[in-house]
Amino acid sequence: STSTISAITSSGNSNNKKNSQKQSINKSNENNQIITQNKTPPNSKPKSNTGRLRLLPPLQPTNEILSRAQRQTYNEIKDDTSIANIRRRTQKRGAQTIDSLCQKLCLPLKNTVQTYRREFRIMHPFEKVVMELTIQSRQKKDGLTLYKLLDDIHEGRKELLQLGKDWISKIK
Repeated sequence: STSTISAITSSGNSNNKKNSQKQSINKSNENNQIITQNKTPPNSKPKSNTGRLRLLPPLQPTNEILSRAQRQTYNEIKDDTSIANIRRRTQKRGAQTIDSLCQKLCLPLKNTVQTYRREFRIMHPFEKVVMELTIQSRQKKDGLTLYKLLDDIHEGRKELLQLGKDWISKIK
């Protein structure tokens, strides 16, 4: 019986030792985490807002936009077999095709205009000056400003959507 008591106490001691080791490891991990979280260089500078010019997306070629829109429209639009009248089925497919094609053509234009306008608002002052100088030299060469060009793209996009709606109403 003394051997069982000594075995129980020794196993209890080993469990207590293991628990105390785990607790000390957890405490040291917590201390390390707190230390690493609070470590900041004394002379650290806030992250700058430069490099926006490199992040501007390149303009997509028109043939790429058109071919992607046609391919996606062709893959998405199918005949509605629930309509028995062939003429009405074709009208519905034509209207859906025009609508889908217009939307897929306008989406990249809208994203481009929004991205450029957003980036101009939040651009670093030095990069704004560089961009304005580039725009001014381009304006002297071509007579177009970037803001005018973005407005023209936006107006063309709206006109394309309106034309699509007009053609869809004529089909129906």
